[in-house]
Amino acid sequence: MNLFLPFALILVVVFFVSLIKIKSSREKEFDERELQIRGNAYRYAYSALILFHAFYVILLLAVGRPMMADGVGSLLSIFLSIAVFAVYCIRHDAFKTMRTEKGFRAYAFLLAVVVAINGWSGILAIRRGEVISDGLLQVPVSSICCAVTFLVVLIAMLVRRMQQKTEDDA
Repeated sequence: MNLFLPFALILVVVFFVSLIKIKSSREKEFDERELQIRGNAYRYAYSALILFHAFYVILLLAVGRPMMADGVGSLLSIFLSIAVFAVYCIRHDAFKTMRTEKGFRAYAFLLAVVVAINGWSGILAIRRGEVISDGLLQVPVSSICCAVTFLVVLIAMLVRRMQQKTEDDA
């Protein structure tokens, strides 16, 4: 498997996250309400992680053989947790990048890039038949899950932004 694309994606993400962090470091930190909401989001994300693993273990015991290659289940549960945390924070106005239009646009652009690159990588993996091998989900499925996760976060951001604009107009 060619590791150039995932490595390049990691570098791009680190670059944009660093850029956003530097620019947003001038903004005030979270207030008490936002900290409470983020605490709830962490709790729900952790619960989703644990429930996913419990469900997978039960399914594994019922079927009697693994359905995913080593580590794939953990990757999928991490993506699930990221989605739960981000969507909960966005939905309850505790997502820092939603505060300003510039921060929103930068983060939305970053998410769109991540979705596009991972989506393309996932499509290539499907076309090459790398997603399922020997009856097991393989690591390339993580590209598809990453694209879906960040697409869900991007949609949640866009929906919340539209709701905010509707509330502001009223």
